[in-house]
Amino acid sequence: MKKGPIYCTRTEYLNHWVLLPDGSVTLCCMDFGLKHVMGNLIDHTYDEIIHMQPYQDLISGMNAQMSDILCRKCTSSRVR
Repeated sequence: MKKGPIYCTRTEYLNHWVLLPDGSVTLCCMDFGLKHVMGNLIDHTYDEIIHMQPYQDLISGMNAQMSDILCRKCTSSRVR
């Protein structure tokens, strides 16, 4: 697990999301367990989703010394 602030090499803006058939938006294609569901496009707009708590928690987790986000175990993330 990576320690310290990290970033994603796939996307600078953490918007490499996956849209599921029910409208749910997940973090990325590697979120098989649906640990990070950002929101639902049936209920919210994209702009609303990026201001909601799940996305804000992800941003905080990327910048935290240690956090329990999927990105810390991903091969596409790097320590800043």
